[in-house]
This record gives sequence, structure tokens and C-alpha cells, in this order.
Amino acid sequence: MPNPGDCSICEDPRALDINEALIIERRSLRATACQFNVGREALRRHRNHAPELLVQASRNLKLQQQETLIHRLEEITTETRAILREAREADEPDNRLALMAIQRLERQLEFEAELLEVIKRKPIINVLIAPALEQALGEILYDYPEVHQDVVRAIDRVRLEIDA
Repeated sequence: MPNPGDCSICEDPRALDINEALIIERRSLRATACQFNVGREALRRHRNHAPELLVQASRNLKLQQQETLIHRLEEITTETRAILREAREADEPDNRLALMAIQRLERQLEFEAELLEVIKRKPIINVLIAPALEQALGEILYDYPEVHQDVVRAIDRVRLEIDA
């Protein structure tokens, strides 16, 4: 991708319109050059790095969407805290409402942690080995004592974790 200032089309104030003509409308270089009074060679060079520009624009859009989501989450969190404060400070404190607000704040914090990738949710896969399969594995691996012992130890370890 060219450095800023190296591409006359990128620097042109009509760059968005030019990109639309070249990429979305798929106009020819000649037609686009005539319409915007720019050189065909400059358009060709620009078109060559346009995919990189689209990737960057996509990243920027995703970042903007994340920032908007975080801002909305902050607004909801502020409102929830206000409800919690009102529930606690009322003449007759409303413990039920306070607990609901606390529960909501917990979910919001968890969601925010996921957004900021502090918490990474990974699927948990539980694999149960039927006794018949365990016996078959033992018989197949009997001729390979080292592997047999490793498999037996692994199965025992899993069994202990499940029982814990």
C-alpha cells in the first residue's frame, strides 16, 4: 500500500466517489478518468491497492462498531447503577430491585469482559468413554505396553476429574 501522499487518488477530496465508480459500479478506467478529470495511470495504480484500502476500511468499521457497542454498554451500566442507588437509598429500600440491578450489573460486566477479550468463552466438550470401548482400547494396545499404560493413566486422570 502506498504511503500517505503517494497516491493522488487517495488524496483527492472525491476519493470516495472515485472508489465507488471504480469498485462498486465497475466503471472503466477511461470513463472514470474522464468523469473525475484524473489520469488513467493514477487510477490504475489506485485500483491496484484498493483491496488493501477495503480491508482497512472494514477493520475501521468493525472498530467503530465495537466502540459504539462499548459506549452503549457504558450508558446501560450507568443507568443500572442509578437504579441500584435509588433502590438502596429510598425511604424504604427495595432489596429485590437492588438485587436485580446487581444481577444485571454482573451480566453487563461479564459481557464487557468478553468484548474486551478479558474472558474468552470456549466450548466445553465432554467425552465419555463407554466401558466396552475402554476394554477394546486396552486389548488393542496390550501389545504396546508403554502406550497402553499412557492411555490407562489418561483415562484414570479423566475419570478422577469427572468425579471431582
